[in-house]
Amino acid sequence: MDKKEPKKLEVTKIEDITNGELVELPPFSNGKSLVARLKSPSIFMLCASGAIPDELLQEAQDIYEGKQLIPEKGKIKEYAKVMIAVAKATLIKPKYEEIEEYLNTRQLISIYNYAQMGVRALLPFREIQKLLKNVGTGKSDKQATKPDIKDKK
Repeated sequence: MDKKEPKKLEVTKIEDITNGELVELPPFSNGKSLVARLKSPSIFMLCASGAIPDELLQEAQDIYEGKQLIPEKGKIKEYAKVMIAVAKATLIKPKYEEIEEYLNTRQLISIYNYAQMGVRALLPFREIQKLLKNVGTGKSDKQATKPDIKDKK
């Protein structure tokens, strides 16, 4: 009888989690790409540590739960502050302060989504990027109009 060896557990090295991950985010408004090193902070820890101030806790919870993806009238400023607090905690390189005046809304939302769900959250953005690259090359048109052989019965 062949017994499987139990997996050897090792203590996690702090470098393995502090280095973050290299991620491509939506481009700047001039079309230049944004590649950044990101980490995934805990929204709960940001709230507990005061990085998200008490007066924004309801908005942070609404965004976290997906209740209010579009802010209620008059709440956009509070939502923006939550997104910025998350971006500050998520961006390793470049630092938020280095690029804050250039960041656009799509980038901030993508950074927030990454912080919550990792790279999986950016898959729709990547699919859109692929489609945009194919525009004008005929690739997307050919794929869309390619006849299905099964339908020719």
